[in-house]
Amino acid sequence: MTIPQRITEFISENDVMTIASSSQNQPYCAAVFYVYIPEKNLMCFMSDKTTRHIQEIILNDCVSGTILPKNVSIAKVKGLQFTGKIFEPEDSTKKECIFNYHKLYPMAILHPSTLWVIEPDFFKLTDYRLGFGKKLLWKKE
Repeated sequence: MTIPQRITEFISENDVMTIASSSQNQPYCAAVFYVYIPEKNLMCFMSDKTTRHIQEIILNDCVSGTILPKNVSIAKVKGLQFTGKIFEPEDSTKKECIFNYHKLYPMAILHPSTLWVIEPDFFKLTDYRLGFGKKLLWKKE
């Protein structure tokens, strides 16, 4: 099933996501800047391997997360939840992600870190502009 355009547009319009990891029955969340590669359905971000969320991700590559708009409004509820697998990309995907990440966040060049990619397998976009309680769902086949 094709990802609805409203979902890919929402992801592309924003730049901070919260990712949730867990280890030994203890959940943890971290906010990270990201770039989205819609053609490959990949969310790319950089984070040091010594951080708690990455240490947990190394042990368990299943993550979930949220993306909220830059300007949150009670009257215009909008947000995205997702699940997926996280990994260190290789070759052309790594080059494409790093290029796009540094283009959007040039200051990241000054603080080298490890590139991580989330390949989402589920999206739920809540958008009250479409009607009260309206949600768009996508699940990888």
